[in-house]
Amino acid sequence: MTPELIRERLSAQGVHTLLVQFTDLHGTAKGKLVPLTHLEDVIGTGAGFAGPSIWGTGLARTGTRSEYYARGDASTITPLPFMPGCARIVGDGHVDGQPFDAGPRQVLRRATSRLAERGWTLQTGIEPEFFLLRRDGEHWLPADDHDRLDKPS
Repeated sequence: MTPELIRERLSAQGVHTLLVQFTDLHGTAKGKLVPLTHLEDVIGTGAGFAGPSIWGTGLARTGTRSEYYARGDASTITPLPFMPGCARIVGDGHVDGQPFDAGPRQVLRRATSRLAERGWTLQTGIEPEFFLLRRDGEHWLPADDHDRLDKPS
C-alpha cells in the first residue's frame, strides 16, 4: 500500500498525528509526534533525534553520525484508542543513511535470520509487570496485605 493510501485511510479514521516510536538499547520506548501530512518523510527518511541523547548509542556529538532517524515501518501503523487522532508507527534506527547495527530491531533481525538458516523460528512474548497499591488518605502505598485487596472495606 502506498503512503498516500495509508494517509487517506488513517485520515478517514480521524488520525491526524503519528507517534513515531523506537526503543533504545534498554528497551525503553522513545518517540515523537509528527503530523500525518509528513507520513512520506517518516517512512522515507525517518523522524530525527539527537543521536548522542539516546543512551548507549555511542554516536558522535556532531557530524553525520550524530543524527539518529527512526524510519517508520508502514506495516506497524496502528491507531491508538487511548489517544484519539493519533496512530503509532514503529521506527527502525538509521544513522548516516544506514540501518543502525546496534538498534534492537536490527539485532533481532540478525538473530532471527541466523535461526532461520537452521530452520528454527523465534517466538517471543512480553513480561507485563505491575504494582499493587493501596490508598492511605491522600497517598498511594505498596499493598502489603493481598487478602485485604479482594475484600470490600
